[in-house]
Amino acid sequence: RCPAPTVGQINGAQDFNATELDRIDVTNAGNFDWAQDANATITFWMKSDMAPEGNRAMIGRDNAQGIIWYIGVDGGDTNPGNIRVAVANDKNNPGNIAVDSGTDSNVTDGVWHHIAVVLTQFEIEVYVDGAFDFNISRVATTDLNVSGADVHFGSLSNASAEVPYNGSLDDIALYNVALSASDINASYNSIVSPPTDPTDPTDPTDL
Repeated sequence: RCPAPTVGQINGAQDFNATELDRIDVTNAGNFDWAQDANATITFWMKSDMAPEGNRAMIGRDNAQGIIWYIGVDGGDTNPGNIRVAVANDKNNPGNIAVDSGTDSNVTDGVWHHIAVVLTQFEIEVYVDGAFDFNISRVATTDLNVSGADVHFGSLSNASAEVPYNGSLDDIALYNVALSASDINASYNSIVSPPTDPTDPTDPTDL
């Protein structure tokens, strides 16, 4: 089922209902066919107050062999409610995957959070609300070109892999470069602390 439109952090957002298995599928997603040594960044806003029961995928890509990559919310006992990221090192070997979760940034508190995930051949960096949260070491041994595999928003196509997301997503953006920490912080602050207009000049009175 398609998600429902809702008020977003930027403009309109999409609200995903996990019970209804809401999902958006992007076909022919060539922009997500990353080379082995690719640099890329995904940013978006998310809001959820779901109970973190089971790992939940907000954005990701998978095929019949397994998970290629996803950005989601941890539902385990150790880091519930924190951002969880997984990226395959070898697209042909589902067991060879770099995966971890944050520990200090619970994002299931019902307010909007800015998420940025930076991918390189050897590392994944995760930022929450403009600040560095955690990183994951990886050693990519293949590209992530997966012909015919859709990119999914709200869940993955393999329902047994990750639980569907319950919450809203807004202003999803993909960059073909690894954004710097200052770039990400500036992007976040441009929304939460936009520059104010200068004060209009007043007419002189002492002439």
